[in-house]
Amino acid sequence: MELKEWIKKNYNKKFAIRLKDMQNFFSDQKAVKKRLKQNPLIYTVFRKQEKGTNYSITFIEPGKIGKEHFMTRGHYHVKFYPEIYVLLKGKGLLLIQNKKLEAIKLKENKIYYLAPGFAHRTINLGNTKLEILTIESSKAGHTYKEIEKKGFRKKF
Repeated sequence: MELKEWIKKNYNKKFAIRLKDMQNFFSDQKAVKKRLKQNPLIYTVFRKQEKGTNYSITFIEPGKIGKEHFMTRGHYHVKFYPEIYVLLKGKGLLLIQNKKLEAIKLKENKIYYLAPGFAHRTINLGNTKLEILTIESSKAGHTYKEIEKKGFRKKF
């Protein structure tokens, strides 16, 4: 059984994030209000927690709010742990921000190491679902508040 199928079959947690859940993460609030009645699904996360490690598959839907592509909320880790990202399918960017901002065009099946202390977000630039595998310590924790208040320095 492939890892993606194993996670989907055995997940402990599932998160379905809709526009209503992240309306403050998009900069064009007129476009947000226009789409809020539809409340489109932005992304879904299937997470399997096992032996202190989180294995997640995130499916980011194709679409835009105004000129911004559908994306994850983006987060920092509460504790100082790294995270591994692997693009399984689709076309997207990994946005990493600390003192500087870096936008990495993702390539399928390549491993991306995210150092501790960096905010990160994934953006779907394509017309199909973007599928991302992430692996991290279950002790890392996530905080979204700073990203919700300040955002990232660049929009896609």
